[in-house]
Amino acid sequence: MADISPELFFNSSNEDREAIRALIDARIKCRFSGPLSEERTPMLVYDTATFHGIHEIKEFIRIWASGGFGRNQKAEMEASHRAS
Repeated sequence: MADISPELFFNSSNEDREAIRALIDARIKCRFSGPLSEERTPMLVYDTATFHGIHEIKEFIRIWASGGFGRNQKAEMEASHRAS
């Protein structure tokens, strides 16, 4: 099974910088792609889920830090993402 890493798409706004810093501070190994002007950023893609904006990315970090993304965590993340 391939290791799936989160990927952050960013530009140069303060919110983009805050997302980068939050991921680095949380020690989440991810790919950084940017700067992008064609997409609404910051945008984090993990597996089949997409998270837009700093609030959704911080929710991703919260769940990641609580134990990663096993089946229960992934279901919790998708439910949380749909509710926002």
